[in-house]
Parts: sequence; structure tokens; C-alpha cells
Amino acid sequence: MKRAVSLLLLSAMGCTTAHTIELSELRRLDGYRAPESRPLRDADGEPIVFGSDSELVLETRNQPQPRPDKFLELHVDETTLAGTYANNERLRLQLADLQRVEARTFSQGKTTALFFAVVLVALSSVVLVQWASVLGR
Repeated sequence: MKRAVSLLLLSAMGCTTAHTIELSELRRLDGYRAPESRPLRDADGEPIVFGSDSELVLETRNQPQPRPDKFLELHVDETTLAGTYANNERLRLQLADLQRVEARTFSQGKTTALFFAVVLVALSSVVLVQWASVLGR
């Protein structure tokens, strides 16, 4: 039973997909307020939806190993990115300081695949244990 609960919790965590975002697309987030969603295109031109479950990774010269963060609101003008993190802390940085921007969005497909993989592994374990016990008799 504990195994089943832990497998369900693992699958419920879900999966995300990381997308590199160009500055021109970042400007499309101006005026963003959770829980709305905004359509964007990643650096490869693929459409993505940035929403309240999405995270931004903002790599700057001063922070080359940033953490992903969720935002309540974002404002982007010609020189500045300002926003409020989900924990209500404020952010303000110069666009010129950005080295890389990444959006991490929830992936329904990856989450579904993970769920079915976990279920398959769990069922396979049960079958193997039962089979081994039958052969051991």
C-alpha cells in the first residue's frame, strides 16, 4: 500500500518542459498577472503557454545558476523586467543583464507518460512477485 501511495505521489508531481525564451518574447509577458495565461513562442518557434503553473529561470551575469521561480505578476519595458514572485518578494532587473531566459511549463503529455510508466512498473512488480512465488512452490 505504501508503495502504491508513493508511486501515485511521484506521478502527481508532474513534468515540465524547459523552453529558451528570446527577449522579444519576454516582452509579451508585460502586464502578466496570475492566474491568466499568455501565449509565447520559444527560441525554436514552438508555441507554449505561460501560466500560473509556469516558472521563469532568469540567468544574469551576477547569478549564473538561477533557480526557477513562479510569478504573480510581470512588467517588461524596453530596459527593465519587474515582477512579484509567488512568495510576494519583488524582482527588478535590467534586461541588459539577462544572459538567458527559460520558461518551464507544465507538460500534460510527459505527466501522463510518467503516470502510465509508474503504473506499468508497479503492475510488473506484482506479476513478477506472484510468478516467482508460483515457481518457488
